[in-house]
Amino acid sequence: MRLIEIIYAILALGLLWWSFFSKKQNWKIIILLLSAMLFLITLQYKVEGFRWQMIPLYVVPIFLIFFLRVNVSKKWLKITMSISIFLFTVIAVSLPFIFPVFAFKEPTGKYAVGTTSYTFVDHDRLETYEKDPYSKRKLAIQIWYPVNKDEKGKFAPYISDIQPIAKGLKKALHLPSFLFQQLSLVKTHSMLNVHVSPEKSNYPVLIFSHGLTGFRNQNTFEVEELASHGYIIVGIDHTYDAAATIFTDGSSAEIRFKNLSGFDELDSHITLWEKDVSFVLNELEKLNKNDRKNLFINRMDLNQIGMFGHSYGGATAVQMLMKDDRIKAAVNMDGTLYGEKIEETGVEKPLMIFNGEKSIDYNEYKKTLNQADSQLDKPLSYYENNWKETTERRENALANGGISIEIPHTSHMSFTDFPLFSPFFANKGEDPRYVHEVINAFTLHFFDFHLKNKPFHLNQLKKAYSDIKVSE
Repeated sequence: MRLIEIIYAILALGLLWWSFFSKKQNWKIIILLLSAMLFLITLQYKVEGFRWQMIPLYVVPIFLIFFLRVNVSKKWLKITMSISIFLFTVIAVSLPFIFPVFAFKEPTGKYAVGTTSYTFVDHDRLETYEKDPYSKRKLAIQIWYPVNKDEKGKFAPYISDIQPIAKGLKKALHLPSFLFQQLSLVKTHSMLNVHVSPEKSNYPVLIFSHGLTGFRNQNTFEVEELASHGYIIVGIDHTYDAAATIFTDGSSAEIRFKNLSGFDELDSHITLWEKDVSFVLNELEKLNKNDRKNLFINRMDLNQIGMFGHSYGGATAVQMLMKDDRIKAAVNMDGTLYGEKIEETGVEKPLMIFNGEKSIDYNEYKKTLNQADSQLDKPLSYYENNWKETTERRENALANGGISIEIPHTSHMSFTDFPLFSPFFANKGEDPRYVHEVINAFTLHFFDFHLKNKPFHLNQLKKAYSDIKVSE
């Protein structure tokens, strides 16, 4: 809960209990406290913003006004009211904690962070998701970048337009869209449209690709940290495969994700994402020469580009590492390696793969299959072969000096912001803040080594995070 919410909750619930069970009611104090509550509601709405999780607490003054004169002298009524108010208190306090307006940790680098967005249209590609046969592929990107610590600016919201994103997450996660409304109140550490730090002439570039049904902001915990250490990060929304894409003109494209299944379909579809990344790389070259915002002219070191991604975006990062000479190193966060098959000799360029403990645990996979047994539309052997193929592809990718990292208590969504959305999205025993710290530490050292020629103190990281399984 946020500060004003906490103050209001203490006042509202305290008055609720006291007014019902105090032997003597002081109306002057009650009216004074009710007035204070109404003031706090107004202040909280203006300063912190309304959210549905606070509704039970918002209605306390109304409840008190109408029911303050209820006589609870009878024992049975007193017991009933006590139980009711206790249950109400539990629900009223729990909701804001279960679906919090969370805060991202302050980035640890020497720079503050700036952010801005662009919309690019690829006039050489048709948009296959749209019915219009002449529609061109349009992409939205968001850039995070280093700025001076003394820079002043307006901080960007986590999500600028929550409605399309909430609808997309509803389709992706099969949860009511209202559960995500509070994300519009989450603040970031990124300032809008401020100037890139002049401390260095240019900065290496990292491309970020979300997972299927994800969105470009889904790893804000990571992109802000990397930007604070001197990287320009470009997050791509893969239009219609993202939960929603918000373009710079305010329009949006909601998810139309095709129900892809099996390696053949997913191997084929990833070419769309590869073309997206290639196109964005081309546009960055133009932006580096002529930026209408006058932010990035000659500020991007396009000779030092890395890529990282989650899930399908992680698989895309590996494909781009193999196929595009501009990508010098890549990090895959728990992504099955769809796309062109990797030879047993491995990938020729630096690669690091994060694995969720549950994602590579065969017993966990079997348990999931057994739980979904009645809903499986294919023979069990099909899923067994999928597991074998997934394992083989991962082993091939790591064969030529790749680094594999397994983080305890993690599953697929642990490598995103999602566990911060609600404790329900975290695994038993998982500390999302710690997991994010580990991801940031290893990712930063990996890219620092390969793009900035800094030492890669892998053994020091192993000691610092002794519970993490690292294989080279």
